[in-house]
Amino acid sequence: MAPSLPILPRPESPELRRNHAPTDVPPTLTPHGHDKPRLLLADDDATLRDSLGEFFVREGFAVELAASGLEAVDLLQRQLFDISVLDGHMPGLTGPQVLRRLLAELGPTAIPPTLLVSSDRTIEAWVRDFTGAGAPLLTAVDFVSKPVRLDALRRSIRQLLRRQPPQ
Repeated sequence: MAPSLPILPRPESPELRRNHAPTDVPPTLTPHGHDKPRLLLADDDATLRDSLGEFFVREGFAVELAASGLEAVDLLQRQLFDISVLDGHMPGLTGPQVLRRLLAELGPTAIPPTLLVSSDRTIEAWVRDFTGAGAPLLTAVDFVSKPVRLDALRRSIRQLLRRQPPQ
């Protein structure tokens, strides 16, 4: 089960001592009534998950972690998130399968803007995953390839936070 508390920065890391706030998120409450945007990070690679989790904490997010696609679905069904970051290949369900399952069970308005991360698929392949089998295309979905560049990750997250999910 994913930890229920936000990731706490390690004090020995000088980069984590600075208090960063996301530059594109106003200091008011998020759409879900939280003081920090809530981010779900799902990746089966523990090292990458922890590193990216720390990065997102530094960027000003409250982070919830999932180690598999099934954990991600469980969290997304029970909690409201402002954005999710899903690995393309996880145990149980892949990132696209997580979104497809949520579309079928909850509909497109229940899915937060989502960033899909993978090392072996192109953007066109991800788009096909959401247009096939009658699934509506989600407008608030983006793709970043692995290895992840933090500047590309930051840019994609900011763009997604500006988009409105389908109604």
